[in-house]
Amino acid sequence: EDAKEYATIGEGDVLNYFSVYYNQSRDVHPPFFYILVHLFSSIAYGMFSKYIIFAINLIFFILTCYVIRKIFEVFNKKWLGILAIIFYGLSMGAASTVVFLRMYMMLTFFSLAYLYINLSILNNKLQITKKDKWKLFAIVLLGFLTQYYFCIFALLVFLFMFVRFIQKKQYKMLRKYIVIHIVTAIVGIILF
Repeated sequence: EDAKEYATIGEGDVLNYFSVYYNQSRDVHPPFFYILVHLFSSIAYGMFSKYIIFAINLIFFILTCYVIRKIFEVFNKKWLGILAIIFYGLSMGAASTVVFLRMYMMLTFFSLAYLYINLSILNNKLQITKKDKWKLFAIVLLGFLTQYYFCIFALLVFLFMFVRFIQKKQYKMLRKYIVIHIVTAIVGIILF
């Protein structure tokens, strides 16, 4: 009974994110994944199951496959996208990130979503639309709040984009791009 009470959502814990946020503030990992785990656990009130996290990972696996398809559409290679989804979906890496009950499937999704939005901007002659601005903000924020490794990947893509903006003399768009990332970083740090 003590173990069950410790590991499940009980009365007074449903949708109470303070404890999740507090626990994660004492840990090295950002809270977004665990907030979703708490939400799904609240739906499965009083029940402990490894399938709660598996369901979250499966949802993000499907979203990741969708983003892979979208990445190949940027290059007008839709058929290669289907092939990439098959190879990725059947790989040990994909299977491991789904069944490993941690935030790495979600991290994969946000990393590829970040790559996709940057490729879309690149494909649009480095023009950042309002829609792109909000997508960048949301993806960077949620990626950062999922796992700090996201920042390493985002930095590499950011540096590549930085160079491309300078090469194409798109200084106004570069400023907008930098401001979006700085504002998002500030909001992410404040939230974390």
